Amino acid sequence: MTSSRDALLASAILVSLAVSCLIGVQGHAIKIKTANIPRLDGARGPNADKIFIGSTRTKSGDGDVLSEEEALFAGSNTDVCGKRPTHPPISMWPRRSAARVVAGIESSNRWPWQVALVNKTSKEAICGGTLIGRDHIVTAAHCFDNEEWHEDNILVVLGEHDWSRPEGTEQRFPVDCIHIHRQYVKGIPYTNDIAVVKLKTAPGHDVVINDYVMPACMPEKNEFKAGDMCFVTGWGYTNFLDFTLGRRPNIINQARLPILSRKECRGAYGSFISNRMICAGYLEGERRADTCKGDSGGPLVCQQVDGSWKLVGVTSWGENTFCNPSPRDAVPGVYTKVDKYRKWIEKTVDIKKCRTRRAPVL
Repeated sequence: MTSSRDALLASAILVSLAVSCLIGVQGHAIKIKTANIPRLDGARGPNADKIFIGSTRTKSGDGDVLSEEEALFAGSNTDVCGKRPTHPPISMWPRRSAARVVAGIESSNRWPWQVALVNKTSKEAICGGTLIGRDHIVTAAHCFDNEEWHEDNILVVLGEHDWSRPEGTEQRFPVDCIHIHRQYVKGIPYTNDIAVVKLKTAPGHDVVINDYVMPACMPEKNEFKAGDMCFVTGWGYTNFLDFTLGRRPNIINQARLPILSRKECRGAYGSFISNRMICAGYLEGERRADTCKGDSGGPLVCQQVDGSWKLVGVTSWGENTFCNPSPRDAVPGVYTKVDKYRKWIEKTVDIKKCRTRRAPVL
């Protein structure tokens, strides 16, 4: 009976959405189940304000060079970035794969740089984001279009995997300040859709870098090309029915997507696409996948030959009836091209005082 009712509701809704429109992939925030998790505190590292370019070999206090594996578990005083754990979480139960991030699958492993921005008052997940340093994350500027989503009302959750239950890996931090690109333009297509969020940390309560929480590495200029396979991750919706009924998945999901050429991207969106945007996704066929509502601000990451993962894009917007439901209407997702903003990110991370939401433009 329930499935029949859902089917009728879905049919009625889809009829009302016959005309495609330009939409942001953020959509509406839906309340999710959270748990009171003890914080994992650690000593503040010496490089709290830096971002990470790539994996490095790190010296211990005794002057010995640590292996990457040793550095991974050494806590806040390492400069490792972009490393995924080689095993699934110990506490993770076997689960059936599910379509998420639209035509994606439940992530069987961790994406330790993925963060969630949560509204303190409503307990709603607003957007995703990416840890890029001890104190900073990168996300989409349009995540803060709602004036209610400000510094005092946002909690950043790191190390999250399954919202339905505590796993002991979560780290939660309030926000110190939000830096929105000064030339950000609201409305589709979002222009300069990028923001840097500084976490409010303190001695004894800093981000602990470990197997479940780790920064992604920053990309070099044009480091990845069309055809390279990358991943998007997030807790966004899988289809319009789930969005309408508020059935948001608990487990982070992933989708493997190819980077598209500028010609392919402009073929889908024309002059809306600037050189500061990048497209990723399948244009046709059953393998097609995409980001969806609730994935905004999350990472598009690609893996280098040394095994490190680079933050190539920030989930921004797309055109669809609802997150690419039909192969006949396949269009790619659009992401803010991070390498175009690397200098801006570095300059913004160096800002010591939070004076304005609009960060300077280089």
